[in-house]
Amino acid sequence: MKQLHISLSGLFALILIVFLSSCSRINPQQEKADLTELLDEFLTNVDDPDMHNRLWAEDLIYTGSAGTRHGKDVIMDGMMDSESDTAESAGPAYSFDNLQVKIFGNTAALTFRLIAESPSESGVDTSYYLNSGFFEKRNGLWKAVVWQATRMAESSED
Repeated sequence: MKQLHISLSGLFALILIVFLSSCSRINPQQEKADLTELLDEFLTNVDDPDMHNRLWAEDLIYTGSAGTRHGKDVIMDGMMDSESDTAESAGPAYSFDNLQVKIFGNTAALTFRLIAESPSESGVDTSYYLNSGFFEKRNGLWKAVVWQATRMAESSED
């Protein structure tokens, strides 16, 4: 019994060393920069199905500003439908500000204000959304597993 206890203690110590070693290799500043770059690339290429496939995890839970909840499959189906549309109207251009990124090992939380600028007859209509995303690093790539988009109240300050 004592032999088993020593073996289990040794195994536990080895697992702890491996875990602490992998945690110490995380560079939070680099991970924040990578996620900021990913968000910027996504919003710049929001009409690209490959970009959506890159960003969203297969098991994504997405809650949209209209109050609907769905997964990656619905987003990708919508991308395929929009590709076949022959409408020539320009969609909104997206950017963000007030980004906050918090790294928790191989997971991260993002919050930001999404800015949507749509062409209109009077120039440009601007809408704002408060977005939150929860990411997990999978096979070396950050993937959004939870996303929440809420239309920002006109009198609200971020």
